[in-house]
Amino acid sequence: METINLDKKIFKYEIKYKAKKNISMRILKTGFIEVRAPLGVSKSTVESIIRKQKKWVMQREECLKKISEDKWYYYLGEKYGLKINYTKSSYCNLKLENNNFIVDINKGILKEKRKEIIDCEFKKFYKEKALQVLKERTKYYGAILGCLPNKIFIKSQKTLWGSCSSKGNINYNYKLIMAPLYIIDYIVVHELCHFKHMDHSKDFWNLVSSIIPDCKDRRAWLKENGSMIMMKF
Repeated sequence: METINLDKKIFKYEIKYKAKKNISMRILKTGFIEVRAPLGVSKSTVESIIRKQKKWVMQREECLKKISEDKWYYYLGEKYGLKINYTKSSYCNLKLENNNFIVDINKGILKEKRKEIIDCEFKKFYKEKALQVLKERTKYYGAILGCLPNKIFIKSQKTLWGSCSSKGNINYNYKLIMAPLYIIDYIVVHELCHFKHMDHSKDFWNLVSSIIPDCKDRRAWLKENGSMIMMKF
């Protein structure tokens, strides 16, 4: 692990060498910078690029800090609190009631382990709901566009909201279920339109906007709020 000074603030960073052409980086939840670089790229070159991206690094780190302090849980664009009921049961159970998520969990479990278990329950809940909602919305818009995927997969993706394959399948990020339904609809239509145009050409965007006239506004929402959702869990 290396360190770099950005505006008198020390950041830790790690270089992972890959068989690739370009250098990319991201800020992890742990707060350090992960740099993926082509084989043979020097440490000085990496640090030069980090310094050029200093503003982005600082903004991203501040965003992560806010997310870590955010105690709300999101579902279909709404915010919910979390209530914990301590039980003697060895099983953990999560449910959504009124304005809160409610977790039943054994009080004897250590605090650190408890959070890990609760996070796993949220992921399970989100994935189940995502599959249900995204299947319904895909079927609805697929009928309008005259195309349906062969299969739908719910995945945990670090950067993508959705993708479609040459096999005629669609992959959706389970974290989409935290976004409002109109944002989910935009992603669904976006992916379905790729079955007709496998690019982001003018024809592709014309088709998207014919179904979602305010698609630019919905894209803007994702650009502004997507990081908060993507970095959850």
